[in-house]
Amino acid sequence: MNTTPTDPVADPVADPVAEPVAEPPAAPRSRALSSADRKLVLDVYLDGHASVVGRLVHTGTETTFAYDAAYAAARPRAPLSLSLPVGNHVYGPREALPYFENLMPEGRRLNAVALQLGLDRRDVMSILEHVGRDCAGAVSIVPGGEQPSKTPGEFPGDYEEIAPADLLKQMETGIAETRPKGKGHPFSLAGVQGKAAVLMGSDGRFYQPTGGAPSTHVVKLPDAGHAGMIENEAFCLELARVMGLDAVEPKVVTLPGDRPAIVVPRFDREVERHHHGDVEPSAEDGADFALPSADGISGPATVRRLHQEDFAQALGYTSDRKYTKYGGPSFEQLLVLDKVDAVARYRLSLLDALIFNILIGNADAHAKNYSLLHGRDFRTRLAPLYDLLSIALYPDFHQGMALTLGAEDGKIEQEFDELDRAALERAGVRLKMRASLIEGRMRSAASKILPAAHRLREEKGYGVTALKVISAIGVQVRLLNEKFGFDVKVNEIEFQPKGGGWLTPS
Repeated sequence: MNTTPTDPVADPVADPVAEPVAEPPAAPRSRALSSADRKLVLDVYLDGHASVVGRLVHTGTETTFAYDAAYAAARPRAPLSLSLPVGNHVYGPREALPYFENLMPEGRRLNAVALQLGLDRRDVMSILEHVGRDCAGAVSIVPGGEQPSKTPGEFPGDYEEIAPADLLKQMETGIAETRPKGKGHPFSLAGVQGKAAVLMGSDGRFYQPTGGAPSTHVVKLPDAGHAGMIENEAFCLELARVMGLDAVEPKVVTLPGDRPAIVVPRFDREVERHHHGDVEPSAEDGADFALPSADGISGPATVRRLHQEDFAQALGYTSDRKYTKYGGPSFEQLLVLDKVDAVARYRLSLLDALIFNILIGNADAHAKNYSLLHGRDFRTRLAPLYDLLSIALYPDFHQGMALTLGAEDGKIEQEFDELDRAALERAGVRLKMRASLIEGRMRSAASKILPAAHRLREEKGYGVTALKVISAIGVQVRLLNEKFGFDVKVNEIEFQPKGGGWLTPS
């Protein structure tokens, strides 16, 4: 049976990024064996746990997942996913597929992987058999009986410098030919197109992990055909931080040939710095984990992976259903998750993230663009925000709510201008939350965001693209003024829509 439906939407912004690992399985044949007519067992590991966590079993007609009995009996233990609670239950394909399918790349990247392996892109088990040990995050999936290759990394010893020109070539061509011989995986998801997983040193140099060590940063090139995407993302991420949201801190760099790129720290990494033989967590205020610094890593240091999952995985949706209109969740479904630490704070933080995405005109804030972190303390928290963009600047994208909020029953699409008091009342009833609370947080954010955006642009020297983002924000604020009776002042310079895009002063 086919184990995953075809993905109708190629996401140009977000995709899992993996890193090279040591001692990979044998290189795939010209055409790998399909899982259709054979039994296949894959062992699932979590970095930091020495023993197997569970097993994926494909009989030729059905795929199931079950936790290993010893892991299920251990206390405490983390679930692979909130959609797959730990226990002795055997999960069938409808329950197990969404989590594991979401570990694979999406869209054109998945097409490239399947083409190289000679497999149907829907054959989740066979693709994971070959690339599962190299999938994103703390999870490793290996053929039954084999050991995972992911290990903590010691910087600088487990990392080799890569020249910026070679890194650029790797991202542009999707071929990992620049990696040191024998150090990396001959087939890595990291090099398919446009992204690379690296460690960035505090000296600004880039290093590639070796021996299964973790990366700490993701380097991204702009998507072809969408001008200013690097400045757009960097500005929106910094603006979120200025607005008090927990978001990854971006850094814009220039690669050879004056190619702009954005470098963001990985939120699923923990860095411990060594001082005179001691180990000091880099976390501030007593936190049990910390992001790598946007300014890079200074050695010596130990890097560890943290377990994370996106909301498509947590809610049990395959990647092609990450938008409400394609059968995915509403935003209410994200908000009602209760297996998280400090539920009330979680709900308000997530609500504020949605409001921010509405204000910047981010029509791509789907279920895979919000994530959860499963900490080493076995508590689950909302991960820092990432992939924040004003999609309003690109009229070839659909404009509207990626995840509906307060939509009428049965309605799966919602434009920004359909978000009104009636929608908030419906959302409030479903969430058992006062609609006035949601509206109040909208009003507060709308009143602060334009002054904050102008200050940020002036202080950091952002250019024309940031002005366009500010203009797009002005459009959204004016829309909320109309729908909710807000009286937030919007200057004409902040409201210049034309032909689906936004103009800026000459």
